[in-house]
Amino acid sequence: VFPAHAYGRPVLGTATVLEQRSPEEMRCFHQTHYQPDKMTVVVAGGTPLEPTLDMVRQAFRAFATPSQPVTVPSQGRIEPWWGVRRQVLPVPRLEHARLTMAWMGPGIDDLDAACGMDILSALLAEGRSARLVRELREERQWVLDIGSSFSLQRDCSLFTLQAWRDPAAVDAVEALIRDRLATLAIQAIPPAELVRAQRLIINDFAFSTEPPGQLAGLYGYY
Repeated sequence: VFPAHAYGRPVLGTATVLEQRSPEEMRCFHQTHYQPDKMTVVVAGGTPLEPTLDMVRQAFRAFATPSQPVTVPSQGRIEPWWGVRRQVLPVPRLEHARLTMAWMGPGIDDLDAACGMDILSALLAEGRSARLVRELREERQWVLDIGSSFSLQRDCSLFTLQAWRDPAAVDAVEALIRDRLATLAIQAIPPAELVRAQRLIINDFAFSTEPPGQLAGLYGYY
């Protein structure tokens, strides 16, 4: 989905690139780029402020001075594209096929649209009464399971649908999903269905703010 952007690169790099680097080069890279000014510390819970700040400052004092000038690597560019890009990965040991469909979505600068993508995700595949779950799993029994997610990112987000089924049914499942998504563009969502999706999202958010660890993760992510 992101062939020309940093989002599409392996986090650890490729084997070819890593084999060309010495341990000393890797140490210098880590010492240069893994610095406090590139980190976010989030603390949630009933902790006193000043002792906590002192603890963080103390931890950051242990960081070595960067060993080389800091250069900001190019993140690349997001390339919009039309049509279908398909990739088939044969994995003989798996008993079932996994169909993954992905679309580019709005980035952090368009939160209103991002909220709409969250609603779409819940509408399609969250809970037994969600559209695709009800039709593909409960009624037609074409899939073992189906799920969706929207991952909000800074530059460009990712909306995905995943379904699990035997390989022979993959094409039919994909065709039905594409047809149902096309229908969304021309038919309004019934109010009751929209309220259900909104309620699911609100509940998920409320539950995610209960444990201090999840609350810290939520603040840190944004």
